[in-house]
Amino acid sequence: MADRAKGFCSLTQTYAWLAQCFLDKGVPEGAFAGTGRFSRPNIDEDTRTAVHYEPAAAYESAQNRGDALSRFLQFYGTNIDYRHVGERIKALRS
Repeated sequence: MADRAKGFCSLTQTYAWLAQCFLDKGVPEGAFAGTGRFSRPNIDEDTRTAVHYEPAAAYESAQNRGDALSRFLQFYGTNIDYRHVGERIKALRS
């Protein structure tokens, strides 16, 4: 049903918010659900950054450093100041 929803950007934002809710509740594994739906064409750069960040934060919270680092690096070059991502990358590399 969600795949047929109109307003793709709204749907993408919903998945990003849902991921954040799972993180806030201390269930990072739940934040991984729906991340495959984030890789859609024709989304704006701000949305793309947000939908890469949320799964990265979930992986980081779940102590999956490799996947977290990989996800953070995917968008670091386009927005180095986004939510202290540079600091997070540095911490994951240490």
